[in-house]
Amino acid sequence: MPKAMDTTAQARAPGSALQRVTRRRGACMAALACAALVIGCASRSDPTVSRDTAIDRASEALAPLPMLRLAPALLEREMSLSQRLTVTPLGDGNRAPQVVDVQLELDRDSLRLAAFALGQRVLLMQWDGRELKTQRHPRLPAEVDEQRMLRDMTLVYWPGAALSGALPPPWILRESPGHRELLAGSPGAGSARAVVDVAVSGDLARDSRIVIVNEREHYRLLIESRPLESGR
Repeated sequence: MPKAMDTTAQARAPGSALQRVTRRRGACMAALACAALVIGCASRSDPTVSRDTAIDRASEALAPLPMLRLAPALLEREMSLSQRLTVTPLGDGNRAPQVVDVQLELDRDSLRLAAFALGQRVLLMQWDGRELKTQRHPRLPAEVDEQRMLRDMTLVYWPGAALSGALPPPWILRESPGHRELLAGSPGAGSARAVVDVAVSGDLARDSRIVIVNEREHYRLLIESRPLESGR
C-alpha cells in the first residue's frame, strides 16, 4: 500500500510523466496547427482564388515562349542594318558575354540575316513567311538557335497589332513608346507577369539601341544598329 500511495503521489505531482506527455501533446498539436496555417497562407494567399484558378495561373507561368513566325508582308518599313549583338547570360557571372556582328535586311518579301564572327560568316538566315532557310558554320555552337533569333527579331521589328493578333493564350503584348513587354497571364485578373522585356532607343530603321531581357530563358540581348551603307 505505501508503494501504491507513492505512485499516486507521483501522478499528482506537477512534474509527473502524465503531465509531461500531455504538455508535449499540446505543444505538438499547436505546432501542427501553426504549420497548417502557414501552408494554407502560402498555397492560397487570396481566399477568393479557387484551386482551378491557381492551377491555371501556374500553367501560364510555365507556358513555353511562342515561336513567332509572322509574314514579312506585315512589315511597315524596309530596313538594311549593320548590327552588333551582345548576349549576356542572366544569373551566371562566370560566363562571358558573346558578341557577333550581323547584317540584317528586312522588306515585305523576306528577312535576311548574315552573322559574322572573327571576320568569317557563321550563319545565314532567310525567312519569307513560309519557310526558314539557314546555313550554319560547322563550328557554330548549338546554343545559337535560329528559331529564337527569328522570334526576337519579330518582337522588335514587326507591328504591335500584328504581334498581338498572332500570340496564343496565355501570352499578351503590352506596348508603350519605345517599350514592349511579353506577358504570360491575364492583366484583368492581375496575374499577368512580364517574361520578355524589349526597350528601344533611337530609330529602328537607322541608329538604334535595343535591349531584350528574357527572364524565362535567362539572357540579355543588346542590339546596336546603324544603316548598313554607313558601315561600323
